[in-house]
Amino acid sequence: GGELTFVFGDPDQVIEGLEVAVSLLHDGGSGRFLIPSELAFGALGGGAGSVPPNMPLIYEVEVLRVVRGPDGPS
Repeated sequence: GGELTFVFGDPDQVIEGLEVAVSLLHDGGSGRFLIPSELAFGALGGGAGSVPPNMPLIYEVEVLRVVRGPDGPS
């Protein structure tokens, strides 16, 4: 766990399932999400063996703040 800052839409920063989960929330929103393996690390697994292949993940997410970039919607 811990705080994470990332640029929404950058595929190199977080798994696709986490972006989908965060897209459902607003500032101050929270939720618990079951991320299927195909939206997580898939058949390869991840993190030098810390996530086995084809493993679904559970994320507990709280959106602290959304900062819109210069190209984002107003």
